[in-house]
Amino acid sequence: MIGRRLRIFGTRRTLSSQLLALQLLIIVAVLVVISGLSLAQASATFQREQGLRVQSAAENLAASPTVRQLLASAQPRIRTALQGAVESVRAVSGLDYAQLTDPDGIIVVATDPSRVGQESAAEGAGARTGRSWTGLAETSANTAVSPDASVQSQVPVLDADGRIVGVAIVGREYPSVWERLAQATPDLVIYLAVASVLGAVGSILLARRVKRQTMGMEAGEIVDLVRQRQAMLEGLKEAVVALDPSGRVVLLSRSAHDMLGLDEDGVGRRVEELGLDDRVLDVLRHPSDDGDQLVLTGDRILVFNTV
Repeated sequence: MIGRRLRIFGTRRTLSSQLLALQLLIIVAVLVVISGLSLAQASATFQREQGLRVQSAAENLAASPTVRQLLASAQPRIRTALQGAVESVRAVSGLDYAQLTDPDGIIVVATDPSRVGQESAAEGAGARTGRSWTGLAETSANTAVSPDASVQSQVPVLDADGRIVGVAIVGREYPSVWERLAQATPDLVIYLAVASVLGAVGSILLARRVKRQTMGMEAGEIVDLVRQRQAMLEGLKEAVVALDPSGRVVLLSRSAHDMLGLDEDGVGRRVEELGLDDRVLDVLRHPSDDGDQLVLTGDRILVFNTV
């Protein structure tokens, strides 16, 4: 009884669609990497540019005669001319907040009233001893860069006698990852569209070139053809040996392997390297179209014919 096996295959994707999918996958991967690099570059640029702005604004606030005169006697939540000074600096500089602290780092005046009475960012604590500081500071308990982080500058405030009476603080809130990504999205969309079009066109042209070289067959059809050829070779009683013009074995059926007594697969090797009898080598290297050629090898008589 001859059994039958039925295989059901889904619709095969064409070579051009496979190349296009691969191209799009590569494009998306590249865009993800570019997005990460863009965010990192944007962060570095933001810190550098805004650092200069907040430092200049903090120095102006610390140098204000009103601040130098009144900060030593300032009390939290008691409005004085200092409130107008910090509001003026924030408005003129276009930054997000301005603050004044006492020598211990406790905020006594701020554009955000909720910050009054709290301790200033620990990163700039050196300003309380006379060293100005500019960098990324946390303005909450969060430890990751988030909207609760800011580019901040802290500058010591000196009175007329040169004593440190407090610290002037000006800052710019750090944009979140989503805000920076939203700003970069229009450019990324344009890059994706252009890259997709170029990738699609390139995939189609490449697929056409490959199909011309494969006589119009798709990848799946080539695989089927190879499988069919292998099945036909395995089913033949006769041995089949194929050589390229340089004498290298490109095809060797199982029957040929057994008849010639080869110990290992000879595909890819030169025919001289197979360890065959001289008469067999002569026939293989100098094929004749005169008909069958009889060759005695070992205890066998082999009949060779060539195409």
